[in-house]
Amino acid sequence: MGIGLEIVKVLKNHFPTWLERLESLTDPRARRDYSMAEIVMAAIALFLFKEGSRNALNNELKQEEFLGNYQRLFGVRAPHMDTVEKVMRLLHPDEQEELKAK
Repeated sequence: MGIGLEIVKVLKNHFPTWLERLESLTDPRARRDYSMAEIVMAAIALFLFKEGSRNALNNELKQEEFLGNYQRLFGVRAPHMDTVEKVMRLLHPDEQEELKAK
């Protein structure tokens, strides 16, 4: 969990409102089981953890210890990565760019 703690420290130090910023994205879905913060955080985690694929992160998230650490570190639930992929495809590119610029 060492690297995870370092990631969270950096996020909280440099981006103190990161979850609020993720939550501010327009949600393009009719049915919302997960918040936009949960969806986008999972997409970011895919890269932060250097997972080779969505399936690889799904497999990690099936492990109780990994899932518990993920939820404790980021303070959000972890959606299935197929859900993340579908929502990210629906999210307008301008909003993604605006989020990066903040």
